[in-house]
Amino acid sequence: MDILTKLPETETTAAATTAGRSYQPPPAMDSEKVDELEEIIGYKFNDRNLIEQAMTHPSFVRGNRNSSYDRLEYLGDSIISVLFTKLHYFEYSNFSSGHLTPLRASNIDSEKLARVAIKHHLHTYLRHNKPLLEDQIKKFSSDILEYPLHSTGLIEVPKVLADIVESTIGAVFVDSNCCFETVWTVFKDILEPIIDAKTLKRHPMTELCEICQKNSLKVKMVDSWAQNSSIHVYVGDKLLGTGTYLLKKEVAQNRAAKSALNNLADMGITMTTVPERKPVTTPVDVNNINDEPRTSTPIAVEKLEETLGYKFNNQSLIEQALTHSSYADDINSHYDRLEYIGDSVLTALFTKLHYFLYPQLSSGRLTPLRASNIDTEKLARAAVRHGLHTYLRHDKPLLQDQIKKFNSEILDYPLHSTGLIEVPKILADIVESTIGAIFVDSNCCFETVWMVLKTLLQPFISIETLKRHPVTELYEMCQKNHLKLKFVDLWVETYTINVYIDDQLVGTASYAPKKEIAQNRAAKCALQNIDTLIDIKSSQI
Repeated sequence: MDILTKLPETETTAAATTAGRSYQPPPAMDSEKVDELEEIIGYKFNDRNLIEQAMTHPSFVRGNRNSSYDRLEYLGDSIISVLFTKLHYFEYSNFSSGHLTPLRASNIDSEKLARVAIKHHLHTYLRHNKPLLEDQIKKFSSDILEYPLHSTGLIEVPKVLADIVESTIGAVFVDSNCCFETVWTVFKDILEPIIDAKTLKRHPMTELCEICQKNSLKVKMVDSWAQNSSIHVYVGDKLLGTGTYLLKKEVAQNRAAKSALNNLADMGITMTTVPERKPVTTPVDVNNINDEPRTSTPIAVEKLEETLGYKFNNQSLIEQALTHSSYADDINSHYDRLEYIGDSVLTALFTKLHYFLYPQLSSGRLTPLRASNIDTEKLARAAVRHGLHTYLRHDKPLLQDQIKKFNSEILDYPLHSTGLIEVPKILADIVESTIGAIFVDSNCCFETVWMVLKTLLQPFISIETLKRHPVTELYEMCQKNHLKLKFVDLWVETYTINVYIDDQLVGTASYAPKKEIAQNRAAKCALQNIDTLIDIKSSQI
């Protein structure tokens, strides 16, 4: 039976058999408290251990992280994300992904979920050994009184509060045999008030940058946080805002931006913050203007359906999924929105897969495993393997050469290059948009999408075949061996990145089109030379 359609042993059962080792499980939560939680949530658990686990902080079960909410939070995070993605996709049919993204974020970010925890008193059931947490929660509960809906980054949020909302969502998802509909039915009222397009407010930094850009004003942040916990905002040469916050630099920065915005408003410089609910179009690319009217090129849908193993009820969806914005500028004629929903569906399905497939792995190990299976390179490989790019309608003259180069370079890396080659993002986009098209066409059926994905994205990267990116691996190796690591960035001058370890040059690489690839290649070069350096250092001890 497919791993995504069967419900394996529960998380608590799996944790009890970790590698054959015994451990002391946490004490059971009082039955009355579980009853109270079920009443608050409006859901009766088949496995009450799940809600106990969802309310158990890692500090309460030191030495056995799998008995805490860590994994359930990881799962719940992707579930709530895809549910809001779905909600907004259909509710705002003329919004681009650029408008949908902040709308979703405002409903699932740490502050919004922490407010939910406080409103429904979920924090009173949290089991933890964090002495300072109660005071942090008390302060947050007081701070939010000034901001009825959202502070947009102006107050500090105890992340634990958001964690237990996500872990509770994860617990209901697992207990309901992975039913997305059940989760939404249970939580849609708990998550009220839901922020909509009319009540959405942007973070001060975002708004400040947009206002200054619109009015051709130069904005500059002066960072004095390390010295006096302050951030200063200059617009032009004039100091317009200062923010101070000892505990978190980001809060000080947002407060400084908010102060600057208030002063700009006093000067009559403002910008509307709510996108109008009207069709959003992509700006015209002057390089693609043609005096002749465009004749739409039909897509061989039947042949593509055979490749995908799925027959569309609405063929216009797959046509939209394979149409780039350079080819059609109306938001509902190109793949922007379908890519947006497909990305979220893909993330949720792989999160679900790995959660059950690897019951002993923490979220820290599951995260890079998921990323390796759904990142740009992995999806781009699927696109060229199945020829999806041959159906793509676009007006990008250089794309074919970029795809040809990518097709050639992946031959050196059978599974994944870990950031060593350049990837045409469009290839990954059309895989996500195709997933989105199938999801919408199948009446939002996750199982149907998974049946297509199982073939489309093979081979999956497993925990055994997972390779880390060179920069990550290099940092970890240097930390383990007490080596001083330094990257010297010469990319602007020579497209080169140099790597020094203990003041010795051990790696260098150049790549003009993309700085990140030069950095990864330099790190890879350093990894190939680091063993010699470690041996020399060991012999000197």
